[in-house]
Amino acid sequence: MTTDEWNTLLNKFTEAWEQFTVTVRQVADALIKIFEQLYDEKEKRAKGKAMFVPHCKKNQCLKNYTPRYRVERRVQKHLPYQRRNY
Repeated sequence: MTTDEWNTLLNKFTEAWEQFTVTVRQVADALIKIFEQLYDEKEKRAKGKAMFVPHCKKNQCLKNYTPRYRVERRVQKHLPYQRRNY
């Protein structure tokens, strides 16, 4: 292969690469627009719903619950430092 053929081949590759980068940028811009619209809609919905959040009501059964017994875990001996429960 001569240097002239090599240079023409390289020029063709660079032109093809530049065209490819242009199309990739166009696709990226289109995706950015789509996701910006989705994000904006999601924010609008979140702002609209924030006013109508129902207040959490505590369960009366859990309020009156008193434990009948207490469980104390047995201390395991001869464990490495990371697994010891002090």
